[in-house]
Amino acid sequence: MNRILSLIFIAFTLSSCSQDLKDNFPTEIKTKKTNDHTRVEGTKIFAKIPEDYKFIDNLSRYQKEDNLYVQFIESNASNFYQSKPNFTREVIESKGAKVDILKDIKFNNLDAVFGDGPSKKLNERKTLFVFGDYDFVVIAVGVYPQNNDNGRNEILDIFKNLVYQKTFELNPFELANFEFDQSITNFKYANTMSNMFAFTEDGTPEKVGEFSTSMNIASMPKMYNEKSKEFILSIIQNAKNSGNEIKSSETQTTKIGDYPATVLETEMEVENKTGVMYVVLLNGKESSVLFMGTAFDRKSELLEKYKETVKTIKIK
Repeated sequence: MNRILSLIFIAFTLSSCSQDLKDNFPTEIKTKKTNDHTRVEGTKIFAKIPEDYKFIDNLSRYQKEDNLYVQFIESNASNFYQSKPNFTREVIESKGAKVDILKDIKFNNLDAVFGDGPSKKLNERKTLFVFGDYDFVVIAVGVYPQNNDNGRNEILDIFKNLVYQKTFELNPFELANFEFDQSITNFKYANTMSNMFAFTEDGTPEKVGEFSTSMNIASMPKMYNEKSKEFILSIIQNAKNSGNEIKSSETQTTKIGDYPATVLETEMEVENKTGVMYVVLLNGKESSVLFMGTAFDRKSELLEKYKETVKTIKIK
């Protein structure tokens, strides 16, 4: 299911309008951790965050204004070299977008990519800093108002002072806003992509770009019924766009346990393999939880176990 996850969580989308922009971001960055650094929860990233940037819990970002903020995604479900092909000028422009600055840089002992370009939103721009190695990838995204040099410089200063401590002992469920009964399927934890947690039959991570028998559970901002439906349908559409056959896009609105729920259950075909997909978005009082389960063997049995598992989810 990593093909879907990469589409959900890589949030650097550019518009078709570009502009002249001064490239003042260094090609080599060397940093050391200081007492002024704060660890970004759920990651091994340490950042110098200005005091007027406040952490917005349900959006998982540091924000000064609605259109001036920075957000970090760390994943061990993929790695830098698998992700880098998505961040080339050729790929970006093949999607009808433009990017003003895009270059390879060095970040301490890591390879990295820096980019800056217009957002799809009017009068807004996004800047991107991607780094990692063969074990992980970090995607840092900054948003700032167009023609706001001070805001842009604040974002770039945050990027230029980042520190990554690979040996930091991280609780992989630090960002989880849920609990559930893992014993129903006996699936084992496999990996994390920011606020998405993957479980497979033996704990082996899915191969990038492939579907397998797995469960993925994500902590999400609170959504309402119509937005829940739109979000699930966007997942299905992205799967179709990647060449997979999804038999049904029909969602149902119901209640599971204490939570309003939007549910989609469908058969699917991926590379001549038939399977089932069960997607549920549970809405709590302050946040939501997304469940996505796929099965290509023991399909009927696992589908029922996915349904029983969802019934045990408790939103914190």
